[in-house]
Amino acid sequence: MKSTIISNIFKPGRFQTAGLQLIALATLTTVLVYLAPTRADQPDSLQKLKQSKSCPNCNLSNAQLGVIDLSSAILDGANLSGAYMYGTILSQASLTSANLSNANLIGASLVSTNLSRANLQNANLSGSEMIAANLSGANLSGANLSTAVLSNANLTGANLTGANLTGTSLDGANLSGVNLQGTNLQSARYSNATIFPQGLDPQAVGMLQSPLTKEMEQIKQQQQQSLPQDLNQIQIK
Repeated sequence: MKSTIISNIFKPGRFQTAGLQLIALATLTTVLVYLAPTRADQPDSLQKLKQSKSCPNCNLSNAQLGVIDLSSAILDGANLSGAYMYGTILSQASLTSANLSNANLIGASLVSTNLSRANLQNANLSGSEMIAANLSGANLSGANLSTAVLSNANLTGANLTGANLTGTSLDGANLSGVNLQGTNLQSARYSNATIFPQGLDPQAVGMLQSPLTKEMEQIKQQQQQSLPQDLNQIQIK
């Protein structure tokens, strides 16, 4: 594309005077600036993030951030689309309204991370640990959350259309108001503390009750059965 534009600007015989040639050169410079990559600030942003763990609204698209400690980092509004963050520690970090679309977050630690209103469309979060994470209002459409741990996570109002949650742990998670259209919840685990969208039958969509929850229910039933049915049966000694 660049070569076509350049050849058109400097077509033989097109500019006969020095003045017109200067105008053409200025035009070419403007075009090249327009076509230049928009990530010129990325090296500085990467250095800033690694040194201070604070880079809100930074452009870090396609950045290589795998297996590093970014716990408690401030990345609100940052552009991390397509970033490689395999195994990255982001526990207690703040990523409100951040763009993490198409990011690789396989096995990442996102414990108590604030991802409210974040864009995680088509992100790969399989095997990630997201205990008590705040994902309220987040866009997780098409995201891969298979085998991720979302225990006690806040997903109120999140968009999970077409997301993959097979084998995901949702014990105690808040899913109220979540859009689950086309979401794969096969073998995802839940507990009595899990809050579902109105009208959702977890077993009807292939979800499994947590083994611990089942065990606790069995113990409760046994305790209730062992209690005297009539207070008159209780003997005061």
